[in-house]
Amino acid sequence: MAQAVAAGLPEGDVIVGCSGGADSLALALGADWAVRRRGTGVATAVVVDHGLQAGSARIAEGAVNSLATYGVRARIVRVEVSPDGDGVEAAAREARLVALAADGLPVLLGHTLDDQAETVLLGLLRGSGTRSLAGWRQCAARSTDRCSGCGASTRKPPAEPGASTGGATR
Repeated sequence: MAQAVAAGLPEGDVIVGCSGGADSLALALGADWAVRRRGTGVATAVVVDHGLQAGSARIAEGAVNSLATYGVRARIVRVEVSPDGDGVEAAAREARLVALAADGLPVLLGHTLDDQAETVLLGLLRGSGTRSLAGWRQCAARSTDRCSGCGASTRKPPAEPGASTGGATR
């Protein structure tokens, strides 16, 4: 796993989105290992607490503590979710992606096939039809503010002078 992460890891610092699940914990550990081995940059795991569930702060702290056990740099970012016409899940995803991209660094996200299946089923339940059957598309070509593959926001805050910018990668 760590070698696979190392093969696709961008140069310099990276952010790893971490929910505390096995997929994102493995990605954070692999990215930390790869960055240390390379000797340049820092991998920082960011746990986004949406505050949508009772005990979410405790869950986020548990994820950070798990990562700290392995020496992985991690922090919690709390966000406010403002649901709109697309529902709570879409608003939470948008708030999460904005929080992860806030530092202007490349963002790594880990997902399992179960996550993909859940996305397809939720889309079908919402009536999105055959578009849901495609599941996730790889984020490669980007427009100015939306990934042309998956539609995720690529908006970032303005970069500070001299700061490098990055984007979200699935």
